[in-house]
Formats: sequence, C-alpha cells, structure tokens
Amino acid sequence: MRMEKMKRLIYVTGFLTLMISCTLKLNQEKNLNYKETQVSFFDLAHGDWTTNKWIRIPANLKMVNETFKCIGYLNLIPCEFMKSNDFFIRDICINKNFYDLFDSLEITYSLDTIHSKYYREFWNRRRKEENESIIYEIVKDVNLIKKQKIIMYDPYFVNDTLYDLLQIQFRYDTLTNDLAKEDFDVLKKYGLHESAYNLLYERYDYYDINWNRDSLVETLDTVTNYVGAWFEDNTK
Repeated sequence: MRMEKMKRLIYVTGFLTLMISCTLKLNQEKNLNYKETQVSFFDLAHGDWTTNKWIRIPANLKMVNETFKCIGYLNLIPCEFMKSNDFFIRDICINKNFYDLFDSLEITYSLDTIHSKYYREFWNRRRKEENESIIYEIVKDVNLIKKQKIIMYDPYFVNDTLYDLLQIQFRYDTLTNDLAKEDFDVLKKYGLHESAYNLLYERYDYYDINWNRDSLVETLDTVTNYVGAWFEDNTK
C-alpha cells in the first residue's frame, strides 16, 4: 500500500474506529479460522525469496512475468522505486539504481567475460539454477518500461488467479461498495475465505465500506487450523 494512502486510512474518525474495534472484538471472541486454499504462488507474497524454490522454476517465472505484464509493471512498481539509487526487495537492500541495474544485467548477459563481480555472480547463479534465459527475458521486458508504457504479453501464460489477486491488492481507483463486494466474491470463488474475512474486518481499505458484515461472514467456510491468508490483517 502506498504510504500516502496508508496515512489517509489511518486517520479515520474516532467514532468509526470505536465501532470497528467493537466489531473486531466480537468476531475474535468466536475464535474461528476460515478456509484458505493455498495457491501455488503463495510464497510470492509471504515467503522468503532467498529460499523460494518455486520462483526459480522457469515455467513459474514465465507465468509470473506474463501476468505482471498483463497488469502492467508500471501499476505494480512505484515510480519512486525506479528512480531511487537504492531500493528494498523483501527486506533485501539493493544499492543500485533500478534502471542502471537492469540495463547492466541485459548488457552483461551475453558477454563472454563479465568484469563486474556483482553481475558475473548474478548470471552464474542463474545458469546454475538453469533459469538464465527466462530471467534475461524478464530483464528485457522491464527495460522496455523506459521506452513504452504498454508491453505485449502472451495471454496463454497469464494466471487468472494471480491476476485477480493483484488487481485487488494494487487497485488505484476509488474503492466503492460494489467493487468491495466484487473483491469479496472473487476471494470466495478461489476458496480464499480467510482473506475474504479479513476484507470484512481486518483491512484498512475496507473499513468504511457499507456492507452487511454479519450476513457475509456467515457465507464463509470455517476450518480447524489457521493456514495463513493472502490478504492478511493489516490493522495491527
């Protein structure tokens, strides 16, 4: 969530905060867990990328890249992120300018001798993992952002579930009651009932939505054990 949006959402009225707090307390007293189908790419949002084997598989990288292109990389990556001379990816600090980094990765990929230790070790790791070709494809796609805002994608490789979840997570238009209900229904459709519950009670974006929470929560399936949620509680 963008910082300015977070700030606006934090400063809700005292009355609304009080009412929400009471509602959350009542639901927490139920001590219920809700069904959450674990999508194959769950660790993209919640796992440790340094040990994530799933994202190192070429077919999975291809799917993620085509899905990102379908949504639009510019809708996923803040402009400030690209202009910075250092940036964080999942708590890992990269002390390089975003565009310079990807330019250099594209240039050094095909060199017989890479003098820079950073880029030499980067491509050596990719070759060891046998995913260097798709990583190079991704690097070239990201570099196209500087030249054009729309990048062609192959719909065959787009993952509908990931696309829909990212559309909810990175929405930049105004969240209306109708859109909120659509989001809730999408999460239910994919079996992400814990995430749907969190939209009702545990997400800043949805606090002032005018919907019947008590009625909607009764449509969610419960389970014995909590297994995690794509959309987690972001109110604490």
